[in-house]
Amino acid sequence: MFDNIYTFYDDAEYVITEFNADKVIKLLKKRIANGEESAPNYGFLANAYFIKNDNVNALKYALKSKKLDENYFYADFILTIIYIDEDNPCKAEKYLVQMLEKCPDDYYFAYFAASSLYYLKQELDIVKKYSDKLLQTNIKTPDCSLMKALVCFYEQDYKNVLKYSFYSLKAFPNIDCTSFVLICISFFSLIFAPLKNPYFWQSLLTIFLPKDEKYYCCAEICMYDNPEKAMDLINKACEINQKPQYLQRKAEIFLFLEKYNEAIEIYKDILEKDSTYTQCYYMLSGAYKEIGDYKSCLEYANKSILNNINVESAYSLKAVCLRSLGKQEKAIECLKKLQKEFPESRNLNYYFAQLYADLQDYKNALIHINKQLLIEKDALNYGEKTCFLFRLERFDEAIEAAEKALEFGEDGVVYYWLACCYEAKEEYSKALEYINKSILFGENDCWTFWHKSSIMSALGKNKEAEIAYKKAVELGFVESV
Repeated sequence: MFDNIYTFYDDAEYVITEFNADKVIKLLKKRIANGEESAPNYGFLANAYFIKNDNVNALKYALKSKKLDENYFYADFILTIIYIDEDNPCKAEKYLVQMLEKCPDDYYFAYFAASSLYYLKQELDIVKKYSDKLLQTNIKTPDCSLMKALVCFYEQDYKNVLKYSFYSLKAFPNIDCTSFVLICISFFSLIFAPLKNPYFWQSLLTIFLPKDEKYYCCAEICMYDNPEKAMDLINKACEINQKPQYLQRKAEIFLFLEKYNEAIEIYKDILEKDSTYTQCYYMLSGAYKEIGDYKSCLEYANKSILNNINVESAYSLKAVCLRSLGKQEKAIECLKKLQKEFPESRNLNYYFAQLYADLQDYKNALIHINKQLLIEKDALNYGEKTCFLFRLERFDEAIEAAEKALEFGEDGVVYYWLACCYEAKEEYSKALEYINKSILFGENDCWTFWHKSSIMSALGKNKEAEIAYKKAVELGFVESV
């Protein structure tokens, strides 16, 4: 099997780098024109174009290589890294799986591709599995050493980045500038370890990138602090190269700027051109939720789940949509599926509690909020517990829960439920104290003023009660018949 990327020359070892990619392309095209159409020649040609940042031609020749020899797994490697570069984990994983099925156990290209793909997907346990396999290989080639340096860089293990980068340069000084860049960044990271600013290192790295990639990376760096500047940068990147990942970054910036319709348009356009960008389904679901289009949100949440993309978050979005559409029972069934697949999901019991409360099943709501409190004791969960205990007419317990909530800070909603509890216990002076605090902290809806009116009336302050009642009506209170 002819799959070693640095021995395709007849008379010398050679590594394809950005410095010699044009020369390699010229040589390989000449060979192919002379009738040497082989899977390796097309595979190396694809790699040369990939290094030149020309993914269109890289993809074209990688597919030709694969067509000539279905079992030539180096072509699968090239296809995998092309799709990783294009931020298309769906297609990348397809070719990675094919490569892993065919390649030998010590094929380090496969371990590197797997580490890179799952780092992109942020499945860090799988990244570690494959990076460990790569690091355990005894192969000393410059490209293998460089791959080891890169997986160490993912883990911010700068000492080993330096070690393997030096191995790479020592074995083949002209491999490419990547080793030099990794050495520089790792050296400064170790020297200036107290400087915990990831943006500094990202900015340093962009110096060595082509213009479009530089704009793309810089857009990510300033997206949250200066989204307008980020939009300007990503537009410049898109003018040079309309890569799908650049368009996805543009859509992300639109989402951050709360321009949801613009983001939706971009994601739909990406999917129309290439339906394998399935990560867009989850982003579309979230965008539709923000504009209140719950039917579309539900549609894309289902597509995200079916394509195994952000499944845990997609189930949560689906439950939110079903709840907003008044389908609480279906939302509960959705959460049960989420619980089965992701039993450690952090806020699951909180969502269950909300849905049972919607159905006025406060006993089950209380059970789930108590379970949530075992995971996270905070003001929100104690506030919800206060509400459920009040609904169950367990007023003293509700007051205790409210007091625990207030230990985390004053809160208008908690004061509202405290007022309701003391009103129910006919302790009207305390009820008035807390309803006033509730209003002071921003709880100014019709129900707050209706309760204030009721409390004032019980205290014999009829004029103040009438004023509060009028305010409640102004805010939308309607007396039930």
